[in-house]
Amino acid sequence: MNPEQEDRGFAGLLGIRLLEATPHLARVELDCGERHHNIFDKLHGGVAYSLVEEAARHLLAAAGREGRVRQVNINYLAPAQAGQEVVAEARPAEAGDGELLVAVEIKDSEQGRLLVSALVLAEGA
Repeated sequence: MNPEQEDRGFAGLLGIRLLEATPHLARVELDCGERHHNIFDKLHGGVAYSLVEEAARHLLAAAGREGRVRQVNINYLAPAQAGQEVVAEARPAEAGDGELLVAVEIKDSEQGRLLVSALVLAEGA
């Protein structure tokens, strides 16, 4: 991804930053601030979902696939607190018949604690 494009769109609005993108691994990060939290002062599920999708899309783009996301199965395992930095890592899990299954994990950058586990099913070229 072009650095000038990194701050554009919804991901830029949230403050999501691209760390790396290859066909085998894509990583994005976010500094969790108050604007990212729900009424319980935990990372909002919609923000976590956005991190999952952004990491998966960068993986797809690096693999030369510009398909659409058909399904996301997301498991919220532990909350992120205000002030934490989190990293979402996407890896291809399986490919076939024009579809790609991507496994995404969101972890606390400091302790490596698993916060979210997700599977993204994408289709397309």
